[in-house]
Amino acid sequence: MLNFQKIEKQLKEFANHLAWKRSEEVPAIRRALEEACHWSEKVETLREKVKVSRTSWLTVVPDEPLNRSYDPPPDPNQYVVIATDGSQVLPDRTEAPPFYLINIGHAVLSYGTGDPPHLTSHPYLFVKDEDLSRVWSLTEVPLNWETVSLRRQLSEWTALKDLAEAVSRRPALALIDGSLILWNLEGKPPDVRNAHLSASLNLLDQLRQLGVPVAGFISSPASKDIINTLRVAICPYDRPDCDRCEWLLTRQVPPCAVIEGMDDAALYFEILKPGQRSPVFFSSSRILSEYGDHRICFFYLRTGFEVARVEFPAWVRDLEGGVAIVHSLVWDQVLKGQGYPIALIEAHQFAVVHPSEREGLLSLLTDLLRRRGLSPAISGKFLAKRRAPI
Repeated sequence: MLNFQKIEKQLKEFANHLAWKRSEEVPAIRRALEEACHWSEKVETLREKVKVSRTSWLTVVPDEPLNRSYDPPPDPNQYVVIATDGSQVLPDRTEAPPFYLINIGHAVLSYGTGDPPHLTSHPYLFVKDEDLSRVWSLTEVPLNWETVSLRRQLSEWTALKDLAEAVSRRPALALIDGSLILWNLEGKPPDVRNAHLSASLNLLDQLRQLGVPVAGFISSPASKDIINTLRVAICPYDRPDCDRCEWLLTRQVPPCAVIEGMDDAALYFEILKPGQRSPVFFSSSRILSEYGDHRICFFYLRTGFEVARVEFPAWVRDLEGGVAIVHSLVWDQVLKGQGYPIALIEAHQFAVVHPSEREGLLSLLTDLLRRRGLSPAISGKFLAKRRAPI
């Protein structure tokens, strides 16, 4: 039970901290805007400086001014958006025999066609030994939240591909919630990384063959690719090398720190108007070196009250009006969802497993096991948690 009286003081301190942090960010935002404007006429110079710099940060190599903005193209009279989202149920080992559930929500929304929306979910129960453990680099890894999350991501992308195959109308857009960059593979054993990456890229290959652009929508992104690029721009060296920075080596504050701590969303909230997008940038994440033609691009989109990051594979730019389709349809979906793509909202609603449904699932499993004379293997700890307090 949460004691609100005791936590109220801590919440007030937290609110004061956020207010102070915002006041500290204002000068940094102003300086970042000045730098973006300053380099708008010297894009090639900045491009070359970023290329020769040595940093541990993610940066972009700009092809156009960082502060350029694009108005949303008019949305087509007819279009289709497909979206998937997933959730997972992984019971505590004290609750039930080992198993897990992945629930994938589907949403197909057609506009201007008269076709009804297709909204549903597909649950997948995993109980077999080969599903409950993984062998990573010759070591058996027991069932955990991370291994289930990897399978859920593949299930979401597979469902997206299957829905795209069933859609004949164009233009169409395939949407997922979150990044297309598989950050969760960083640091994984080579066999796991390669197998999962290969399966994911194969699904992107099939979407490309279908001619359906796929985009990942990231709400409240914390990425700093553009801010980091401006930090390179601020550095007085022609060839910045952070490992040999004279300020850091002498324990001083480097010039680039004036905008340190900011994120790209704060910058583009000042640059963009609602509906406008930034230029298209390439992510420099190391894992993308293995993506081939699926290397991920992104732009920032002002949705109204926030700035979102929209990612898509590089081949989308080769489709007729590819970037314009992504911009136009994502913006229209945001308007229909009052700040968030309506197709993703619907997919999420069908994917989520509510606590009462989770309890119902465990109760149904327990009942089925008992009918067959099997022990549900529920621990005393689990039963104690659910006893009514005296």
